[in-house]
Amino acid sequence: MNQPVPKSPATYAFLSIRQFEKVGYCGGLLIVSHLGRPLEFHCSAPIEPNRAQQILYGKTYESYLYCEQIGMALVEKARCSPSLLITNSSPLLTLSSMISTPVILLDNESTGTELAGFRVSKIEFDSQCFWSTTSLRDDEHTNAQESSIKQLLESFTKSLTFEEPFERIDKAMEEAQAGCRSAA
Repeated sequence: MNQPVPKSPATYAFLSIRQFEKVGYCGGLLIVSHLGRPLEFHCSAPIEPNRAQQILYGKTYESYLYCEQIGMALVEKARCSPSLLITNSSPLLTLSSMISTPVILLDNESTGTELAGFRVSKIEFDSQCFWSTTSLRDDEHTNAQESSIKQLLESFTKSLTFEEPFERIDKAMEEAQAGCRSAA
């Protein structure tokens, strides 16, 4: 008799990018289990902004740097496919058009984010504010995706706060940068 295959627990990716003085922008991707235990961590090498690229990309440069140069490189290194990607960097919201995993922004300060070609939706959960994107042409998918995201968020909050993994990423990136400086 065939037994149903148990559904594997959700995994969560936390992606953060920050600028380090004198070295440039670095990204960190932490993938954790539904219990908040680390499954994978990846850190990018520093990327110094290129003036010619800034001129050529114009207003889209920040999204290019965050998503295509740093974010995608980190996501592609990951061995497991997370159920949800949470970021604290608004330019990374456009990753949602490049990967199949839903991408949301944790941002309690913002009153909204505008991205060309995307509808940005506010998702309120457990006194936290998240933002997600969907294509401007995709109304049916929006409601189903928001419901799925809320279920994933509820599952995660049984273990940790959403800010805590970002604190781990920041400390790990600081440690990596300190190690690079002392080796030089």
